[in-house]
Amino acid sequence: MKSRVKSVHLVIPGFNDFRDRFGDETYLIRTMIEGVILGNYTFDKYKSESGKPEKISFILHYNNRELLGNSIARSVKIMDGVCLARDLVNEPANRLTPLELARRTKTGLSKTGVKVEIFDEKELKKRKMKAILAVAGASVNSHVSSAFITNPQAGLKRR
Repeated sequence: MKSRVKSVHLVIPGFNDFRDRFGDETYLIRTMIEGVILGNYTFDKYKSESGKPEKISFILHYNNRELLGNSIARSVKIMDGVCLARDLVNEPANRLTPLELARRTKTGLSKTGVKVEIFDEKELKKRKMKAILAVAGASVNSHVSSAFITNPQAGLKRR
C-alpha cells in the first residue's frame, strides 16, 4: 500500500533542552538532519518503479534560520558522500568493476572539490605499483586504481 504522506514537518527542539547531550547547537541540528537522510536511504537501483518508495519532503523548523540553513548545506554534502559509499558497497561485484568504481567515484566526488585521478595499467607500471598489478593480474577486468586528492585548507580563510 502506497503511503499518502507527502511531507513531514520536523521541529528541531531548542538547544538548551539538550545541552547535556550535544556539544553545541550545530551538532544538534546536524544530527537531526543526518538522521532524516540516513533513515530514508534505500538502495533501489535494481527495483522496478512499483517497488520504489515514494518521495517524502521534509520541512525543518528551527528558531535560527541561518544556522539551520548552514547546517543543512554541510550535512547534505557529508550525506551525499555517505550515500555514494552505500551505493557503491551495495552494487554487485560483477557490475562494479575496478574501472566502473573509479568512474563512479570520480563522478560522485567531482562536485565536492575532491580530485580523483584514475591510474590505468600503464600509469601503475610507471609508478611501480607492483602489488596492485600483481593482485589485478588475476582478474579479467582492466587494471586500475584511484587516488583521491583533497585540500581541506582550501576552504579556510586566513585571519
